[in-house]
Amino acid sequence: MKEDHWVLKNLDYYVNYFHPGAFDVFIKVDFLFGVEGTDRSHVSYWEAADPGKPIYNHNFDPSSEEAQNAMYEICLKLNSNDLVLLLQTRCMMARFRAFMLSTQVPKASRQFPCKPSEFNKWI
Repeated sequence: MKEDHWVLKNLDYYVNYFHPGAFDVFIKVDFLFGVEGTDRSHVSYWEAADPGKPIYNHNFDPSSEEAQNAMYEICLKLNSNDLVLLLQTRCMMARFRAFMLSTQVPKASRQFPCKPSEFNKWI
């Protein structure tokens, strides 16, 4: 997105010039990995109470070193975003990384990203 795009201009204004009040409402956003979408074929368009059924990506492997890195990078990007309240973020992969680099893990296994066998052992 170009820097002069209207969306970025509005975000910049909101972040730098708009001071929220005590009664602002925040939304909670959850990220879920390994889901390609939602099947709502059995649900009426007007039935908002039924979210449908998840369509899982059976090729998604969170234990791969690439997936561990990608999920951790998303955590870092979220925590550096001005629109995210830092104290309100919870990231499983950031916690897993901290654990894997801690003294609770045997020195021979202390690395991140770790091998898939280590990932599956500790998760």
